[in-house]
Amino acid sequence: MKVTAEGDDASNINRSSDHVLICTGKNDPFATSNDIDKAKIMFENLGYQVTIEVYEDTKHGFTNPAQAFNTNPAFDFNETSCSSSWDSMLSLLKDKLKKSE
Repeated sequence: MKVTAEGDDASNINRSSDHVLICTGKNDPFATSNDIDKAKIMFENLGYQVTIEVYEDTKHGFTNPAQAFNTNPAFDFNETSCSSSWDSMLSLLKDKLKKSE
């Protein structure tokens, strides 16, 4: 799969202060490390700063408490990873909002 910004007339926008946060579970079969690496490269090529957080013992859907009841073994809620990812997202937003004041 090739992801590009072709047709996007925003190629001249300076995104160096924009940030992308990717939070994923190490045991997520839908977001392989190869896919995450490709996403990171794509965003960096578009000028974004990228932070990737990979949570140990964490599957797909880890921020959704309902996943604890999902019978598909690829899914599970992980309270610790959920809390960490929300903390990271809130920290990023607070930092960006402070800089925009």
